Amino acid sequence: MGQHSVNSHFISPILLVEENIKNWAEYSNCNEMTMTKKAKDLVMRISGKETTVISYKNANNKCVVELWKVNGGIHYEQYSKEAKESVVDWILDHPKVE
Repeated sequence: MGQHSVNSHFISPILLVEENIKNWAEYSNCNEMTMTKKAKDLVMRISGKETTVISYKNANNKCVVELWKVNGGIHYEQYSKEAKESVVDWILDHPKVE
């Protein structure tokens, strides 16, 4: 678990995104994990496919938990129109599983 410090004083632990995704996958009983490097081209300032997709799936209820990790990215990026459409398409293709 990651920790934040301010002036050498530790603040409450902060969950790293990879840990958070694993927790959601475990909560959703996902038992299949795949990683596709350079799967998507989402960021305008980085040429080529810079985004790795880490996907956890539950074959029984079709639940999918995904992380799209921008390699070489910064906290706030300028995403292409296609990137924004990809996010909306993903959400529409993956309805909430009860």
